[in-house]
Amino acid sequence: RARKLPSNPSQREKIKGRARLDYEMANMRAVAFCERQAPKVFRTASAHMRNRDVQFIEEEVKENMQRDIELDADDSDSIIVMKVDREELFERINTWIENVTKSLTT
Repeated sequence: RARKLPSNPSQREKIKGRARLDYEMANMRAVAFCERQAPKVFRTASAHMRNRDVQFIEEEVKENMQRDIELDADDSDSIIVMKVDREELFERINTWIENVTKSLTT
């Protein structure tokens, strides 16, 4: 239960001033505490669960990427590269162009 304020105005102002000062000091201490705590990282159980889920997802993505890289390597191994002379290449291109123009005109 709250005490009654004294009837004397000067005593009342003194108590109010002290209360205001206590309030401001408490706010300053709270701000200082928050500034000290800001660099610290707080971990909760839910944060641990979220991080574990993220870690599983990252591992799965890495495995999929590695699998894709291995599949791509297999695909490139199956490609056979044949050497073609420059003249033979131009000749093939020219015959292809001629065949296309013939089919378009007929």
